[in-house]
Amino acid sequence: MLATLLTVAVALVPLIAGLPSDARTMARPGGEEPCKQVGDAVNKWLLDNHIVHKNLTPIEQYFLPSLPAAPILPSIAFACLKSIPIHKDLAVAQLEFLHPIFEWQSTLDYLRDPPQGYLSEGVDLMRGLDEIASKLKQEHGYANEFEFLAELYTLTSVRVRDVHFRYSSMLMDLFTFRMGAQFVSISEDGVSTPKIFLHDDMKHAQQGYTPSPVSTIDGVPAAEFLLKASVRNGHSHDPDARFNGLLQSLASDASLSFGRPEAFALGLADTTTIKCKNGTTLKFTNQAFVRGNFSGINSGEDLYRSFGQGNGTGPSPFSWLSYELSAKNSTPNFTGYPEAVKSSADGGVIGFLPDSADLSDVAVLAVNSFSNSLVPTNFDPSDIYTEFYNVTADFLRAAKAAGRTKLILDLQGNGGGYLANLANLYRALFPIAANLPILWQARAHTQLAWLGEYFFNSSAPAAPWPLFGQTKPNDTPWTSFSEIYGPAPADHNLKKYGAYTTPSLYGISDVTTNSKYAPPFSTSPFLPSSIILLTDGQCASACSLFVTTLTHGHGVRTIAFGGRPSQGPMQAVGKTKGGPAMTFGQFPRYDENDVPAGLKLPPNVPTFPPRDGEYVPPLRLTGNRLFGWGQAVGFNVDNTVPLKEGGGGMPLQMRYEAADCRVFGTWEMATDASALWSRVVDVAWKGGRCVPGSTGRGDGRMGGERVGYQKRVEDRYSLGKGPGAL
Repeated sequence: MLATLLTVAVALVPLIAGLPSDARTMARPGGEEPCKQVGDAVNKWLLDNHIVHKNLTPIEQYFLPSLPAAPILPSIAFACLKSIPIHKDLAVAQLEFLHPIFEWQSTLDYLRDPPQGYLSEGVDLMRGLDEIASKLKQEHGYANEFEFLAELYTLTSVRVRDVHFRYSSMLMDLFTFRMGAQFVSISEDGVSTPKIFLHDDMKHAQQGYTPSPVSTIDGVPAAEFLLKASVRNGHSHDPDARFNGLLQSLASDASLSFGRPEAFALGLADTTTIKCKNGTTLKFTNQAFVRGNFSGINSGEDLYRSFGQGNGTGPSPFSWLSYELSAKNSTPNFTGYPEAVKSSADGGVIGFLPDSADLSDVAVLAVNSFSNSLVPTNFDPSDIYTEFYNVTADFLRAAKAAGRTKLILDLQGNGGGYLANLANLYRALFPIAANLPILWQARAHTQLAWLGEYFFNSSAPAAPWPLFGQTKPNDTPWTSFSEIYGPAPADHNLKKYGAYTTPSLYGISDVTTNSKYAPPFSTSPFLPSSIILLTDGQCASACSLFVTTLTHGHGVRTIAFGGRPSQGPMQAVGKTKGGPAMTFGQFPRYDENDVPAGLKLPPNVPTFPPRDGEYVPPLRLTGNRLFGWGQAVGFNVDNTVPLKEGGGGMPLQMRYEAADCRVFGTWEMATDASALWSRVVDVAWKGGRCVPGSTGRGDGRMGGERVGYQKRVEDRYSLGKGPGAL
């Protein structure tokens, strides 16, 4: 139940540490077939840089690649992908395979007609599949396999804008594309509109030199270029969070789990030209990092047979996170942070007691992730919550012993993790808590109606989703599937969005009934008014549930950091606000002879390990074949609303919820985490001013009602036309 991981860590930073930083030395090899050029370029790079396979332990071999990802020119990678011939029949069959799977996404109906306050364009996911299928059947619909996969990728991985919604073709997972130039957003004073600078200029600022802001990127005004690129970041529904996702920060540089979006998966030039305000012009070489094994690949058709068709046997590529962990030796880099008091091995949760005068009564707990340790040698699948519990409990004890009266919970870059870790931290702060003050509702549809009844009556623990971690709102058990299924009537204004299951609580009994995870205090160690949640909008899944729990349940205030270079409010949570995440690998197997006529279900997931003759999707999915196709496809189970509102209301995922205050970054904050925390203290407890228009008071100070939805917070840019677009 609580072992359900609410989000999956995804690709990270622009350039692997330890790789040659000057990509201008990469020569484009000869040869007619682009996919053969990829393999030749990889081999040349490995030889030129004297790189050999790492000696890895058996457990490290599961997590980490033995070779770094070789950088090549993006044009070679895209030429290779575009050389794959279109295979229409298998492509159409793949869309038919996806139809019943996508019915499980909780926000499916809301995305067809998003309410005011949802800051991204909507999408009709099912119509999008049909439109792609129709185009496939046209004589000149798609020129190659990549054109088809690109439209499917945009539909599923970008337009849905939910990190829990997982579908990706393996052919789209062979490369990671990164710009050679990286950027930071800097304000003169933390409230005036920031400008874009090169990340490398941070060290110049420290040396007393005043860097020049970036004027244009490839001829486009710098902010406009990044805003347009950020629209292709499918991880965030909020444009400020999307924008932050393209920038560097101390938090993103330090974290091993910070999710860097793939904004250039469908296109990136070989070079980027930067012009600065002082007249300086710089040219950077962009890179495509090769994650797929191109041994023996001599053509686009070879690539399709190995990685495209469902029965392909090419080795599954490691995730970009795995390459990042390998390059950093699974060791976080907290340069720019004070000395830690307590820390997990991977720095996912780390506590500070700063010694500067303005922070002398403040404790800072940086929670970069609610996941288990990302350090392979420290990973124990039988005991995945203890380290997080020990670090947080020990740190809070140390903070109280040191006389600290205020707490900053720094959630920058927190992409989620385990409910149990969230629950343990929540109960450490509010020990009387028995449940999260959140109601959960799944989308009601015919597949769930039949499967739920089928499995509830035969074997309750084998339900097709986490039904049995849920209870009635009064915290008593459900006695039948029909009781929990409902479907419950929606608010009369929301009936166009379909029907949903009866509102439920999600039990945290794995924590509350286990003395091993007893709260470290009998009463709350900090008053709600003495706690601040600091986010950069990159908060998703378990992080969003934590923010909802503390803000709606206890009145804790939020401060948002960064965002688009414009005045006004910013949301504290810019990513998935639902949960839990579930893959079809967690589905129980059903007897196909029992399925009623006319009901189309996802195919049975294979056994572990898969046996010969079991179902294989027409096209190969991202992920390790050993675990079967089900682990590669996932969805968000439930929409969530605050407990105090009751059921039937607008899901949090579709609402606009501004933070109590917004601050921009300065040069000092770009190199010293304590400078940002000092700014938080100033605006939260000393009457300092926030970004104009971001608070409920006219004078820019925190206080009053949070700013509501305004037309000016909407994104000026969109993906535009395409399958499923509204």
